[in-house]
Amino acid sequence: HHIDALLARRLAHVPIAYLTGSTVFFGRNFLVTPDVLIPRVDTERVVEECLERLRPLESPQVLELGVGSCCILLSLLCEHTGLDGVGTDLSPSALQVTAQNAESLCVQ
Repeated sequence: HHIDALLARRLAHVPIAYLTGSTVFFGRNFLVTPDVLIPRVDTERVVEECLERLRPLESPQVLELGVGSCCILLSLLCEHTGLDGVGTDLSPSALQVTAQNAESLCVQ
């Protein structure tokens, strides 16, 4: 029955990431739910560009508004050890996803 339910949802065009509950972004697994957008491969370019601009700075700080799954900020924090970052979202459900992703990536 579980497979039939998954197949029915997929046939209803539910994205695979929502069916599996996760996606890979910048080489890391991120939890995703219908409460957040699924990170796109194109967004990885945003992380690359930010890293390029942040690396020369002595003590960079980043603020991300509307974090959703928090894939951008958490990827930056994982890649740049000297970075200090804060992320926020209006959605309590999105913030729960963010908290779980931060915990699984060992980012506080």
